[in-house]
Amino acid sequence: MYKDGVAALPECEQYVFRVHKLSQPRTVRDQPLLLSPDITKMPANEILSDAKRWTHHASRYQEIIGKSTRHGSKRTVELVHKASPITKDSHVLDVGAGAGSLTIEVKNQCPAASVLATDISTGMLEQIEHLHLSSVTTKQADAVGLAGIKDGKFTHVVSSFAIQFTSNCMNTVESMYRVLIPGGVAGIAIWGTNMDPEAINNAAAKRLNPEYKPVSPLMPGSWSDEKMHAAAMERAGFRDVTTESVRMPFAFDDATGFTDYWFANNNPVPTKFLNHWMEQGGDREELKREVEAIVRCDYGNGADLCLIGVIGVGRK
Repeated sequence: MYKDGVAALPECEQYVFRVHKLSQPRTVRDQPLLLSPDITKMPANEILSDAKRWTHHASRYQEIIGKSTRHGSKRTVELVHKASPITKDSHVLDVGAGAGSLTIEVKNQCPAASVLATDISTGMLEQIEHLHLSSVTTKQADAVGLAGIKDGKFTHVVSSFAIQFTSNCMNTVESMYRVLIPGGVAGIAIWGTNMDPEAINNAAAKRLNPEYKPVSPLMPGSWSDEKMHAAAMERAGFRDVTTESVRMPFAFDDATGFTDYWFANNNPVPTKFLNHWMEQGGDREELKREVEAIVRCDYGNGADLCLIGVIGVGRK
């Protein structure tokens, strides 16, 4: 079976795919969301660097987003382990660790591996600490520069869905390269294009206001496709770089479940979209009704939503 040009995935574990361009969009989910001059990017460091916002949202992050991103995290660790086995002697750095999806997957791969999980949000790090994982320590640190972390210290560096929200995406990748030992391996997962929630929000806004100018949550200087991800890692010094796209299920029980997440969950990213809509004179409740209608009609009443990730793996 095929859906929107992509082979149907019977199980979440079978999530590796390639996006195929459709000849003519049929529904909102078929319309590629491309960054154009009309799309506004966030002011530098406005989302991820606001530690208070992420700390406020920390307790619910894993409950909602984490259920989806764990598929990308699992695949990232699989690819890293394939390039350089994670063993009891490994020292792994998790950059922008959030609530711990990657750290958990590293420990699943090798329970004896040592992990340092870093994040700018103390609230996120507390979620990891509450897991009581052996040989896992936490440290508050900005992904940009990784200040306080020595050169050539780690056998592996991993990061999932964080670097595009930093003030300097390229510097973050270069910092990951810096702290690796020679021959060490990095696995970096980023958000891809054609994200369902973003497409739904912007389509609803456009229906209500044809003059609406979409917004991207990504920071200036970031990227979101395989080719650019590989190029950035190579520019940082990585060799033997490979990339892969993943489709991560993001299902809800119904359309109302999605709108509750998007409009009432206090995640910094949806909040930024909603604020941008209201700054252009839009009505929040009117947008909510339109979003719910789109999810109900075009996304199986919430069951067919997914997020897209791009994973890059390279060696120092």
